[in-house]
Amino acid sequence: MQTKLTLNQKFWISSILVIAVSCTLAGQWARSNYQAYQLAQRSLKHLTLYQTVLLTTTGISTERGLMLAQMSQSQPSDHLQQALHAQRRYNDQRFDRLNRLLSQSGLANDPLIQDRLKQSRRALGAARAEADRLFSQPRAARPKQRITDSLRQMIAIVDGMRTVIDDIGTRAIESNTRITRVVVTTRTITQLREYAGRSLALLAPPMMEGKCLTGEQQGQSEQLLGRVNELQDLLESQLPTYMNEGLVRKARADANRRYFSDVYATLVEARLQCMLNAPSPMYHASEFILQTQPKLQSLERLRDAVFQIAIEGLRTSREVTRRQIMLTTAMTIAIGLALLGQVLLTRRTLIAPLLRARNDIIALAEGNTGCNTATYPSGVEMRELFRAIDILRSSQQRRNILEREREILTTQLQQQAETDGLTGLINRRGLDSQCQHLFARNAVLGRAVGLIMFDIDHFKQVNDEHGHLVGDRVLQAVAHIVRRVCRGNDIVGRFGGEEFVILVEGLDAPALRHLAEKVRRAIAGMSITLENGQPLTVSASFGVALSRIHPQSTWPQLIEMADTALYLAKNAGRDRVMMAPPAD
Repeated sequence: MQTKLTLNQKFWISSILVIAVSCTLAGQWARSNYQAYQLAQRSLKHLTLYQTVLLTTTGISTERGLMLAQMSQSQPSDHLQQALHAQRRYNDQRFDRLNRLLSQSGLANDPLIQDRLKQSRRALGAARAEADRLFSQPRAARPKQRITDSLRQMIAIVDGMRTVIDDIGTRAIESNTRITRVVVTTRTITQLREYAGRSLALLAPPMMEGKCLTGEQQGQSEQLLGRVNELQDLLESQLPTYMNEGLVRKARADANRRYFSDVYATLVEARLQCMLNAPSPMYHASEFILQTQPKLQSLERLRDAVFQIAIEGLRTSREVTRRQIMLTTAMTIAIGLALLGQVLLTRRTLIAPLLRARNDIIALAEGNTGCNTATYPSGVEMRELFRAIDILRSSQQRRNILEREREILTTQLQQQAETDGLTGLINRRGLDSQCQHLFARNAVLGRAVGLIMFDIDHFKQVNDEHGHLVGDRVLQAVAHIVRRVCRGNDIVGRFGGEEFVILVEGLDAPALRHLAEKVRRAIAGMSITLENGQPLTVSASFGVALSRIHPQSTWPQLIEMADTALYLAKNAGRDRVMMAPPAD
């Protein structure tokens, strides 16, 4: 069976669908912006983590240079000692920050990264302890091999951090491939800084002892400087992406001047000196390290500039997407409210009035024409519609008034047709009409119907002697007496002339006869004063009959029985009650 939807139901279903589709589209837009926001946030975390691990690694290289400079001094230097302790504190803070960032990025449980960091930190602690033991000895008493081992141990720590750098860099690239160039470029700069530092560490021991490089050391130095040349060429192909940024251009110019011109040239010159001639011992080595070490920071500033540009770009992207999310949310709410407002407005100005018009038309069809006290709805069309309904209502009201007047007139005419004009009692026609219903009802209830028929004795003589006006007064007085004596549900009528009838329900024969006697005595006891002051009394003869308890019992049969009994009462001398024998 096909379900039929009402106009109201169709309206709400279509409205819900429109709102749902609009909210879905806005939600997809918001979801896209939110995904972009999450990408920027995730990339920012990974890039910050990657920057921290590079800074930590560079800090270890810086600490290695300060240790080498301290070992190169013939006398302990308080300034170098303070700088070394400050760098150690800085490196420890970087390790702590690195662990916190790992926890925030979800990599804290990565066993490879955690193991490498723990190993590097333990190795760094051991290297520091060994360096402190060497610092406590006079310069001449410090074993060359232990100095070399200490430097190699620091280099091994940096090499161990490469695994962490590569792993975190890979995770950063996987989170957002757009930061690949940042990761690669900053790693290249960090390696340039590291290989320059290693070259410095390779040349410093021979300079401290005033000896030339061995064949193995010459090969290592050549490899380091060759690696620096390769990284420099690689960096030249990577940096153009950032050269539009003023900060990077400035850092690049400073790196060219301080590192590529000064540091690299100094390293090449020192290498040649250590290869060809015995360099000046101790003081020159310390001075060489202290002059070269700060210039390496130009690479660190270049790397930090690239990081700053990339991080600011990610933060800007995150802020833009955050604003877009807020804008999308606000627009979604605004669109939703606008659609809801439009739905409610349409419901109030169109659907509700149509439903109200429908109800009014149905009410009019059912005959309910009560006054419509509600105000007209807004909108020209709806107002015209309800004006038309009011016109229809007014027309129906006038029609109903005419119909009610017609019904009243019909009732009055019917009542006049069935009512005796003189006595106000029901007439013969009315008796015939009511008796049909009376007999039908009592047939269903299984009860007999009683009929008392009487007429006024010698009524013609009253008319002849006193006139018809007196006769009319007698008839009116008899009617009044009978109505007063009878019960409320008894039917009293004027059968014709001076003859009256009383229809009774629910009485047996004795009770019916008793009622007839009561009426007879009341009539006999009444008196009418004539114009001459003389009283006039009358009597009546009664015939009483009781119908059969049978569906086929009829009104004419009952009249015939009562009329027979009345005839007997007149023959018996009048002013008496005669009971008809029971019906067969």
